[in-house]
Amino acid sequence: MDDILYEDSNSITGEIVYGTNNRLGLISGANVIIANTMENGGKNQANGSDIIINGALLAMNDSFVAHYWQNSISNNSLNGPEFSNPLNSKADGRGPFRNPSSALPQVTGNSDIRGQMILWGSVTQNKRGYMKRNAPGPYPVSPGIGYDKDYHYDYNFSDFGPPPMYPTSSSSSGGAILIIKSYGEVDQLTLKEFSE
Repeated sequence: MDDILYEDSNSITGEIVYGTNNRLGLISGANVIIANTMENGGKNQANGSDIIINGALLAMNDSFVAHYWQNSISNNSLNGPEFSNPLNSKADGRGPFRNPSSALPQVTGNSDIRGQMILWGSVTQNKRGYMKRNAPGPYPVSPGIGYDKDYHYDYNFSDFGPPPMYPTSSSSSGGAILIIKSYGEVDQLTLKEFSE
């Protein structure tokens, strides 16, 4: 899959028409993942670049994230996950075989920059997801793996309403709906540090 655009949006930039009746809400119980495909700029933009999305994205228990671990760089130091230390794993070993551009799958060198992630809408996520990984993170490569971000809020959501059946953050009386994830006693030292 490539871009997800409203019918009346600008087909080049993705810009949304103010006052449009078009609304899209994408909801995931875990991640909303931009797949590492040729259409989405995989293999260092070998078959195009940039991905444009119009819509409200909700990753309820995780992140809006690029599919960065299935990279295709030539200097990944592992052929597969390092199960004894998963935080040290740099690749899953399938990079050269993903999105083959020839009969002999090739790696892309020292980076896998896939273009820009252009979003006209909103993102709600439980944890901040990575769109681009580079040094000094787990991929010590330059310029990196993934997408540069170009995000724009769609004011149609606040001025004319969210997508149909989209979860709300306020009650019918206008009060905020909050869920307490945990509670407990806080010692005075922690409270003092928190308030400074």
